Amino acid sequence: MSVTSFILRNRYAVWALVVGTVLLGIVAYRQIPVRLFPDTAPPMVNVVTAWPGATAGDVDRDVTDLIATELASLEGVAGTSASSQDNLSVISIEFQYDTEVRLAAVDVQNAIARINEDLPEGSEQPRVMTFSTADRPVYTVGIVADDLLEARRAAEDLVAPRLQRVEGVAAVDVFGGRVPTVLVEVDSFLAEAHRVPLLTIAESLRGSEVSAPAGRLRGPSTETMLRVDQRARAVGALEDVLIRTPDGGQLRLRDLATVEQGAVTDDAWFSIGGERAIAVQVYRSEDANTVEVVNAVRAEVDALSAELPGLVFLPGEESASFTEQSVSNLLGNVWQALLLASVILFLFLGRARAAAVTAFTMPLAFGLTFGVMWLLGIEFNMVTLSAVILAVGMVV
Repeated sequence: MSVTSFILRNRYAVWALVVGTVLLGIVAYRQIPVRLFPDTAPPMVNVVTAWPGATAGDVDRDVTDLIATELASLEGVAGTSASSQDNLSVISIEFQYDTEVRLAAVDVQNAIARINEDLPEGSEQPRVMTFSTADRPVYTVGIVADDLLEARRAAEDLVAPRLQRVEGVAAVDVFGGRVPTVLVEVDSFLAEAHRVPLLTIAESLRGSEVSAPAGRLRGPSTETMLRVDQRARAVGALEDVLIRTPDGGQLRLRDLATVEQGAVTDDAWFSIGGERAIAVQVYRSEDANTVEVVNAVRAEVDALSAELPGLVFLPGEESASFTEQSVSNLLGNVWQALLLASVILFLFLGRARAAAVTAFTMPLAFGLTFGVMWLLGIEFNMVTLSAVILAVGMVV
């Protein structure tokens, strides 16, 4: 039995198949993730570990080496790279191209759990991130206030956690403004009178029951990272730290310096509209829809703006508008190509029936294409949509 005979004998089944294809195409069209460009970078997992106040050497020895050694033995690892700086350890693990990045992230998380107890006290829980090195923040919002210190605290304690809970958000970064810290201001005249150099004071603070990072000791031209016992973090306890003099005597820190709770300017600056501000950058997860994530973050920022009247939220750079416009233009080109192909067929064939059949079947073909793309996890981007446009001529 020929295909034509089968179709004629089972018209209702064929119509059901047509309707199913149309519905599949409509659902897929609305659900397929949207991105401007495809991610051509190899599967990568980043492990970021913060250790506030720790020196780069301590971070490298006690955190980076420990984690990197454990991760190097994972299956499918093509290579690793690591960097250690003051307060922060960053390890990037590149996997082979056929590795599913989500499964790789789970393996990394399990590996970290095995050595979690070996990490130094005071270090934060390592964060595992699956976005690639090609990703950029999808949304940046600036927070302006009269008191940038309070704005920074609000951004870290209120804004960032709320945005982190938005579906599709992988990470939220806060920088700029002023950072709460313990300030140790050494009186240079007193220090010189007692022949106590700045580095000796720093070493005394480090040696005061060292168990966790504390902050920075800043001089006129130097900045020294400090680590002191958690019980000595209060200003009063720090003032009682003993400083040894060259002649064998002892002084307390309060005899040479002023210790107070304060704030320092962040090393990273951010301004918006000519005003200094706190920057909050939002990164999306690997499989999230850029446009949907940005719209959800905007809604959350609007809610935060209503709840925090003392803060002014100013939108900065965001990639959703350009992405949405570009993809929308490409999708428009798809339908224009279908229309022009139908018109050209009519002009060349001279038969309305043949042109109508072609005009009816091509959208069905692309509806099925969108359905397959959705089921296979293929996203809308400039490459895939350009291929769909080129395929119009091949279908005809």
